[in-house]
Amino acid sequence: METIVWCAAAERKYTYLQTFSPYPVAVKAFNAYRAEAQKNGYEAQPSQMGWAVPTYVAETDEIARRELKGHIETFFNKFLRFPSIEMRLPPGYSSISSTKTLMEMKFKNRTSSTIDTLIDNGMILVGSPQTVRQRIEHCQKEMGFGHLMAMLQIATLPADLTEKNIRLFASEVMPHLQGKATPHLRAIA
Repeated sequence: METIVWCAAAERKYTYLQTFSPYPVAVKAFNAYRAEAQKNGYEAQPSQMGWAVPTYVAETDEIARRELKGHIETFFNKFLRFPSIEMRLPPGYSSISSTKTLMEMKFKNRTSSTIDTLIDNGMILVGSPQTVRQRIEHCQKEMGFGHLMAMLQIATLPADLTEKNIRLFASEVMPHLQGKATPHLRAIA
């Protein structure tokens, strides 16, 4: 919460970026940003909120899940794990209340994440171009972010699959989103 308060201060109006969080946590954070902006006497704009999310696009939902499965599970279960909470949240980094909330909400499902739990929790976007477009449109409408940072190179994903992901996202997802269904959305890949 301290980051949201600091970013939403009237003298800053910084863009707040949410990443690696379950979907309900991200919605709550963006709503908190808007509420903080209101307390500071202004209305937060979509351009002040960004969502960074691992994204994988393939020809079909089934192919996307199969190709990404091992790589995304390695990323969340091995690469994002730290031996102790002190390394992730060093003392003094945030208030006791914020640290407690982070530990309860953000990290509780990380012990053994599967591709299915990550999709269900809204922590990743995976599927065909149509599935990914629809999910982004839904998320943008509910969260109200103006910047989408699609993380297209994911952990151990090999170069050929990364290139395919980038190509499909650029040709089949971005053109549909920019200025069409979500006028306030700026997609960055």
